Order: sequence, then structure tokens, then C-alpha cells
Amino acid sequence: MFGFSKEEVLAKAIKNACSNKLNTYEHEIQQILTRCQMPPKMSESELSHLTLQARRNYLNAVCDSIWSSFSVSNPNTHARFKLALMSPQMTGLPEEINVDYLNTNGISAGVVFALAFFALTNKQINSPKLFRTMSILSHYQNDLMESVLTKFDKA
Repeated sequence: MFGFSKEEVLAKAIKNACSNKLNTYEHEIQQILTRCQMPPKMSESELSHLTLQARRNYLNAVCDSIWSSFSVSNPNTHARFKLALMSPQMTGLPEEINVDYLNTNGISAGVVFALAFFALTNKQINSPKLFRTMSILSHYQNDLMESVLTKFDKA
């Protein structure tokens, strides 16, 4: 009655992973900015590609952190997480969030929540509360990335 629910514990773990892996994103952005100051001048498309790659690497680092924790704690949960990665719709995610989408865009904190929730409970994300948690986590992660960009913008 007084303990935290699985959803709350999972959301907190994902927030912690987002914060702990933020240095990955910050480091890559710093490298891009350093590269921008060196000749030859970087094209807009190259800059866009590198920043999207930095974002994807950060998102995936957060996902890897959560997935790795399952490999230590419970092999069945780890296997279900892997299965959900190969077929995200089984978690209750919409059709457009498929393997190709995840490979192209990275795995946001909200999607990590859906994958991990399925892995832990063997249930789909199917309630407004769970979708709201996914949204909150993705916004939290985006805010962290924005804070890194703002920090460099002020420097």
C-alpha cells in the first residue's frame, strides 16, 4: 500500500538513466562544436546529420542502460525486452513506431518505458496513465538535451 508501483520505479530508473547518460550527448555536441570551428566549413547537411546522430546515440545509451540492468536482474525480463525491441507493437506502441523508426530516430525514454513495462509485466501499454508516463519521460529527456544545447549557446 505504501510502496511504489512498478510503473513509478521504472519511470524513476529511466529518469536516472537519462541524467546519467547525458554526458554522452554533451560530449558529442562539444565535439561537433569543435569541428564547426575548424576548416573546412561544415555543410548544413553534415551538421544536421551529426546532431541527429548525437541525439540517437544518447537515446540509445539510455535504452542500453535500462536493458543492461535487466540482463543482470532477470534473464526472462531481458529476453522479453529484446523481443519487444524486435517487435515494438507487441508493447502497445502504435504501428508507426517500428524497428525501422527506432533505428532511424533512436529509442526515446517514453518508448523505453513501453518496452521495459512489457518486459516486466508482459502487458501492453494500454491506459491513458501509462501513455502519459511515456510522454512525461520523453519530455523530460528532451528537456535535458535542450539544457545541454542552451549551456553551449550561452558559452
